[in-house]
Amino acid sequence: MPNKKIAGQDIVISIAGKILAGQTDGSLDESFETIDSTDKTSGGFATQELGMGSWSMSTDGFSVVGEDVSETQANYDELYAAFSAKQLIDITAGDAAGSYYRSGKAHIESLSTSFSKDDLVTFSISIVGYGPLSAVKPVTP
Repeated sequence: MPNKKIAGQDIVISIAGKILAGQTDGSLDESFETIDSTDKTSGGFATQELGMGSWSMSTDGFSVVGEDVSETQANYDELYAAFSAKQLIDITAGDAAGSYYRSGKAHIESLSTSFSKDDLVTFSISIVGYGPLSAVKPVTP
């Protein structure tokens, strides 16, 4: 049986349990700082140890505003409110089937809005992780 691939269109980013309305793409970056551990016995090659970890997400989308947005979706106004209040948010990225899931606490580091005359109003956000990122999907009763 062939491996099942996860479609990028199925992964959505949610803030405080509400799907971010209008999102068109997204990315997640995870990394560790490296600590140089090279010494005179390293055979002429650099060696490293892994130090502190960090993660970040980014997403772009159409700016959806107003009360017509479903109660299960976060609109642009809610996104802006969390950003301007420097609010620590709960964020998840995942699909409905649970094939892919990541969650953690984060701050919205930057929020950019574009007003092109030939396009819909769009936004871009950069999110920086606060503490660890979890790959464990919570069990719902």
